[in-house]
Amino acid sequence: MSANAWLGLDRNVYYVAQQERAYADYQGHHPNPIHLIRSIESDPILAYTPAMDTSGLDVERLKALAIAKWNSAPELRPVKVLPLSRLAEIERKNGGRRLERVGGYFTCLRAIRGKNPHEMEEILGFAPGVYSSGASIWKFTLLPVAAQFELRGYTQLPSGNPFDGIILRCPGAVRPQFLTRDGEAAEFIPGLAVEQWELCPGIMLPAIELAQLAPDQRFVNWA
Repeated sequence: MSANAWLGLDRNVYYVAQQERAYADYQGHHPNPIHLIRSIESDPILAYTPAMDTSGLDVERLKALAIAKWNSAPELRPVKVLPLSRLAEIERKNGGRRLERVGGYFTCLRAIRGKNPHEMEEILGFAPGVYSSGASIWKFTLLPVAAQFELRGYTQLPSGNPFDGIILRCPGAVRPQFLTRDGEAAEFIPGLAVEQWELCPGIMLPAIELAQLAPDQRFVNWA
């Protein structure tokens, strides 16, 4: 059954099925050592963050559940993970002013607790090396309302959609290589199935920095 076909079923069944597929792929259980993933039909202009297919889902209810979850426990608060090099670049462009607001993709604190930046790359779906400079962890101090964020499923689905590229498995490799359809290294790749959301374009919410981590340093002081 295709990923799109699952969308008409119960959302928990759909997400569990996608998680199981992600972990099977990660462990190398897919029968083909080299295979292509079906291309997504999308406007080239929107290809960077194609809209997640939410047909058959009660989007407003799922957003309400997400907000309730974020409010339910400290470890479920929304967080943004930035490469330290990117943080330095942003602050340099801001004339040295400290970052106070964040936007874009985010997850919940529990997903990265106890992990180092290298592990966060795998969890969140970034190409190896994105956090080679280390990572900066930002916790939202103001939760988004429903109109300020979009559902993006789980991180094994870049932008909430099946990976649109080539997966190359090599004997002995811990993880497969993820390539674009042109054969270039993909920047956004299937992660390890933790929840993700995206703030709408132009939305930047206040946040505080919880930690700056060296590449091999674990995120433990999160309270």
